[in-house]
Amino acid sequence: MKKVSFADPFFDEITKYPVKFAVPVFFGDSPNSSHSASLKNGTATLLKLGDRFFGVTCHHVLEGFRQYREAKDGFFQLGPIHIDPEQNLIIHNSYF
Repeated sequence: MKKVSFADPFFDEITKYPVKFAVPVFFGDSPNSSHSASLKNGTATLLKLGDRFFGVTCHHVLEGFRQYREAKDGFFQLGPIHIDPEQNLIIHNSYF
């Protein structure tokens, strides 16, 4: 079995591929409304199925937002768009 080496140029190329489909996810205090703004971040993948667009993120990102929101009011942003993930949630599963 070949030993994995991150010095291999193949790994440089393979790490660039997912970035084409990923967008940042931010949630926390708005920097415009707080002098001590706190932001958490993650990633989401954007999908287009027919004429519908979907953002897919990990369970722990949504759970992190839910825990944050229990403690204080904040915002959730998918790429450049502010959304309420609870209002736009289609499916949530902690097994994937």
